[in-house]
Amino acid sequence: MSVVQVVRTAVVAAAAAALFVPASEAGPMKGRGTIQAVDWNVMQMAIKGVDNKVNTFRVARDCGVKFTDGAEVYSKLRDLAPRMYVYFTYEDYGGQEAPMLQNVEVREVPKDMLQARASQGGGDTAQRPSGESSRQIRESGRAVVPRSFQRDRRLSCSRVLVLGGVR
Repeated sequence: MSVVQVVRTAVVAAAAAALFVPASEAGPMKGRGTIQAVDWNVMQMAIKGVDNKVNTFRVARDCGVKFTDGAEVYSKLRDLAPRMYVYFTYEDYGGQEAPMLQNVEVREVPKDMLQARASQGGGDTAQRPSGESSRQIRESGRAVVPRSFQRDRRLSCSRVLVLGGVR
């Protein structure tokens, strides 16, 4: 066998192997966008990307989080909330299942969220009035706003999460 035939065979074998790499062995992908909703009960997050499409991502339990903006008042994964602009790294499974977020960097936090958080002295962004559970109340496919949210005007609508069609 000549050297040329050996090289051709090796190139063809390498190309065939590259085509059959499983999705789990694919490298991490990067993205950026605005958080639209989070649901920590099922560890999912909806992010509106630069292409104006909202995609749902599963969040890894060991997902790293870094706050470039708002680091003085935010520190945990559960502090991620709608309207924050994030850069993220995720594993894409080729459409077989929802992509999994591995790392999130918060680049922008809206000023009103920073001011409200600073005046509270830190804490969980998804704080609820006393007596409310973190579980959503659902009736006929719509999220119902609990009465305590209706009475307390300081809480914004972004605190009531609706991830329709995600579960």
